Amino acid sequence: MINEAFFLGRFVREPKLSSKEKEDGILYWARFRIAVNRNYAKDGEADYFNCVAYHAKAKHLVKYGKQGGRVFVKGRLRSGAYEKDGKKSYYDELVVTDCQVIDFKERPDGKYPKEEAVRHQEEDFYPAREERIPFPEEERYPDYDLGDGFSYS
Repeated sequence: MINEAFFLGRFVREPKLSSKEKEDGILYWARFRIAVNRNYAKDGEADYFNCVAYHAKAKHLVKYGKQGGRVFVKGRLRSGAYEKDGKKSYYDELVVTDCQVIDFKERPDGKYPKEEAVRHQEEDFYPAREERIPFPEEERYPDYDLGDGFSYS
């Protein structure tokens, strides 16, 4: 099964960082909503999606995202339910697994951050493994005979 979605949209409001103490540390998250224009609709029509990002991605979005700014998000769709005042409600949201802020929030000094400084977050970076899978020194592409008199090599 595949559960993956990609959206290029605009922040409806600036994302806000939330946190909660846990036994193994602090959990950070940011909930936000994005508007994605419909290609086939009249001007101004959009679909709205609820999103949630955790840990470094949440901090990244809060630090650099701005209301109305463009953002690219990739993630998986999650649905859930909750009960409030005796009434059960359902929701769908995108759990962000990767993101890229396109329109940055302006810094107090009037400058915008460099893209290189934003792209890689320490907590999300995993160095590439140096080990390589060895190929046998023999024939790389064996002759496949399907019994039809024609061989694929």
